[in-house]
Amino acid sequence: MNEVFMATMGAMILFCLILVAGNVLRELASRLADGRISIVTFFQLLGLLFPFVFSFSLPLGFLSGVLIGLGRLSSSREITAMKATGSSIWGIAVPVFVLAVLGSGIACVTNNWIAPLSRTTYKTMMVEALRDDPLRFFETGVLSREFPGYVLFIQDKKGDELEGFWLWELDDDKRPSLFIRAEQGQVEFDKDRDTLILTLKKGLAERWPKNGSESNPLDAATIYFEEFPVELPLSYSLGAAEVDREISEYALPELLAFLREEAPIPEQHQKEPELLKRQIRVQISNNFSLAASLMALSVVGVPLAIRTGRKETYANAMLALGLGLVYYFLVSMVASLDLPAKYHPEYLVWVPNLVMFVIGGVLMIRVHRH
Repeated sequence: MNEVFMATMGAMILFCLILVAGNVLRELASRLADGRISIVTFFQLLGLLFPFVFSFSLPLGFLSGVLIGLGRLSSSREITAMKATGSSIWGIAVPVFVLAVLGSGIACVTNNWIAPLSRTTYKTMMVEALRDDPLRFFETGVLSREFPGYVLFIQDKKGDELEGFWLWELDDDKRPSLFIRAEQGQVEFDKDRDTLILTLKKGLAERWPKNGSESNPLDAATIYFEEFPVELPLSYSLGAAEVDREISEYALPELLAFLREEAPIPEQHQKEPELLKRQIRVQISNNFSLAASLMALSVVGVPLAIRTGRKETYANAMLALGLGLVYYFLVSMVASLDLPAKYHPEYLVWVPNLVMFVIGGVLMIRVHRH
C-alpha cells in the first residue's frame, strides 16, 4: 500500500507539472513577459491551473503508482512470497482497489466542484487582470499593434499622461487611412463601456484617400486641433469583458439546476435549450466517468505490474503513459460521435471504463490461475 501511494503521489505531481507547464507556455508566460499581468497575478493564476489539470493527472498518476509500486514488489519476488503464504492475487490487490475507490471519491469532488470553480475563477481573473492597468498597452519607443486596425507610437509616458503620440488607422488592405499626431495625450478607462478614451492635445489629423495609388499624404485633408478624443474598445484586443463559461466550467449543482429549469439558461445557449440539456447530461456523466477511471485503470494496472515485474521506474512510467493514452483515445473516440439525445450519449462515455474493466478482469483471472 505504501509503495503504491508514494509512487502515485510522485507520478501525479510530475504529470501535474507537465500539464501546467503547457498552459503556462501557452497562456501566461507571454503575458507576464510583456507586462500584461503582474508577477503576483501570475502565481495566482498558476495556482488556479492545478485543480483543473488534477482531473487528468490523477488517473495517470495512480496508474503509474500501481505499476511502479507493484512492479518493484514483483521484481523482488515479494509477490511470490505473499502467494506462498496463502494470499491470492485478489487479496494482494484489495489495498490497491481501496486506494482507487478513495481516489475516485476525491476525483468526483474535484471534477464536479473544485475544477469548474477554479477554471471559471482563472478566466475571470485573467480578464480583470488585463483590464486593471490599461496604460500597459502604451509602451514607449515601440510600435504597438495591440488594437486591430491601429498602430500606435508613444515617445514618453508619465503616469496617465502621454507625450509625442502617433496613431495610424489602417483600412481593410492594412494601409494607413488616417494619421494622427499629438504633442500630448491623456488616457482614461471607461469601465462601463470597456473602452480606453484617449484625449489628444495640440496636434493634427490627416485623412488619406482610400483609392490605392492616390493614397498620398500630399493629397490628404489635414485638420489641426487643440483636443481630439479617440476611443479604443478593449474588446478589440482582449475579447469581451464578460466571461463566457463552457459547459465543463459549471459545477454539478449549477448543471442540475439548468436541467431542472430552476436557473436561467446561459445566453449563449438560449437558442438551443435541448442541445444544452444533452450536453449537460454528457458532461455530468463524463465527470463521474473520469473519476471512475481510477478504478478501471487499477484493475488493468495490478495484473500488468505483476506479470511484467519491472523495477525500473521509467519503464513502468512509460507503460502507464501508453495505457493512459489508449484510454484517453477511447474517450476521444466516444466524444467525437456526437450522437443525438435518443441514443443516450451520456451512457456511451462509460464505454472506455467498461472496456478497461473487462480487460483488467480477464488479466486478473489469468494471473490468478498462473
